[in-house]
Amino acid sequence: MPTRIAGFAPYSNQTLQIYGDQTGKASKEISGLEVVQGRLPRLGLKATHKRCAQAAVRHATEEPPMQISCRATLAAIVSCYPATGVMAQTQQQATRFDLTHCWVASTTVIERAPAFRAQSLPQQGVTRANEPGGQFDNFATRCLGTIASIDGAPPEGRGFCEWAGTGEDRVFIRWTLEAGRGSGAFVGGTGRYRGISGEISFRPIAPIPTLEPGVIRTCLHNTGEFRLP
Repeated sequence: MPTRIAGFAPYSNQTLQIYGDQTGKASKEISGLEVVQGRLPRLGLKATHKRCAQAAVRHATEEPPMQISCRATLAAIVSCYPATGVMAQTQQQATRFDLTHCWVASTTVIERAPAFRAQSLPQQGVTRANEPGGQFDNFATRCLGTIASIDGAPPEGRGFCEWAGTGEDRVFIRWTLEAGRGSGAFVGGTGRYRGISGEISFRPIAPIPTLEPGVIRTCLHNTGEFRLP
């Protein structure tokens, strides 16, 4: 909605009158400096530069009385501050990764062919980055999940994985398998991965021969990207 600015001298504590779009009546009145010094800290910005605050309000009141958009007013105000708080969150850069994840699992199977088949997947494995110095290289992994197929349909599954690097550097992943496509999301992390978010996709590289009944070995090609706070 538009913001109508009452005309006052530059550098004074101007009044902002907020007008409703439908009624045309002033619904709220606050001071210009209150916007800068009071409202912005709630967004994570510290308005410690009073001169900058005054300049922002003066910019909004050069030709009183007038109407300007809230977006223009906010742009004039926050342009004085570094990219921190809310602004920094929008500037997170995604880091891509490309790796191979090999694991082994001793499964428990529930089956009544051809009606249904379900199996548990308590996995243990290791990751290797496909590029020198790549992300998540040589991480130990452990996963829990299940995969099931009903009436011969493509298997579907879901579960969770922990990838552990050195010390407390760990990530927690929720994965799903649907229609032959594997995907997942980073849902937790510790150490330097605290607050991680992002997406992952995976597909099998090639089958590995089975040596013992009930034991599965496989390698998956994993790609995706993640972001940190």
